[in-house]
Amino acid sequence: MVVALVWIVLAFLVGFAGADKKIGYWGTFGISLLLSPLIGLIVGLVSGPKVPPMSSGEVEYNKWINVANEHIKTGRTAEAIDAIQTALRHHGGNPFAHYNLACLYTKQQMRDEAYFNLSAAVAKGYTKLDNISSDPQLQWLRSTEDWSGFVRRGYKMSDVQAPLPISKVDQLEKLAKLKDSGVLTQAEFETEKAKLLA
Repeated sequence: MVVALVWIVLAFLVGFAGADKKIGYWGTFGISLLLSPLIGLIVGLVSGPKVPPMSSGEVEYNKWINVANEHIKTGRTAEAIDAIQTALRHHGGNPFAHYNLACLYTKQQMRDEAYFNLSAAVAKGYTKLDNISSDPQLQWLRSTEDWSGFVRRGYKMSDVQAPLPISKVDQLEKLAKLKDSGVLTQAEFETEKAKLLA
């Protein structure tokens, strides 16, 4: 009886070893109770860290990036650009989204937009500079006369101006096209429209 009581108390205490881990308090407690407090302690200590829940902005960002990836797979570059721009409205600090926009704008041969987004990618922490100089998706941009100066300035814009912001009417039209093509539900369309008009 005393052994069982000590076992249970130790299992409760060992549970704290996994409280801030992926396995959690109750997982560590359960293993300690069923197998042994020593095994529970080991499992609790080696369990990976808890993954913090994503914010609503990160969830929306990921959703729109997935939409963009589907458009890229089907060759719909303009729709992919729209989806990544929508993603950036939810989580604008992602350097990879800007890099991907630079690649898509390069494919469309939209020089200023490509330079702007490549510069933004580097400014926001994109560090794969070797990739910039070798990525076949950026070949057209690298062939423009501004490329060497852009690289010399540390991938910063000078004479290349930021693209003009897209009007709200244009953005609403793009949202309507996404709704009409089935990418957005009516509720998602209304939510995005409300954010845009706010």
